[in-house]
Amino acid sequence: MKPSDDLPIYPIRTVASLSGVDARRLRSWEVEYQLLRPARTKGGHRLYSTRDLRLVHQVDGDETTPRPRAPEPAGAMGAGNTGRRGE
Repeated sequence: MKPSDDLPIYPIRTVASLSGVDARRLRSWEVEYQLLRPARTKGGHRLYSTRDLRLVHQVDGDETTPRPRAPEPAGAMGAGNTGRRGE
């Protein structure tokens, strides 16, 4: 691995485009699962390295490894809702 692999150069939209993993999922992998730790600009924008991009490809492409999933939205299974149709 080259030292340049750790340089934070890719904004989240670029990583999403190159990997096919949407930005919302990338954020959840960072916040919920601590899978990614992107650098931040002074303005707070995420910047990912080549190493981060490789990790995203590895996790997204490896179907034998359980993938972190975004949590269900609040209220998705509200009171009385079993999640089954017709009940």
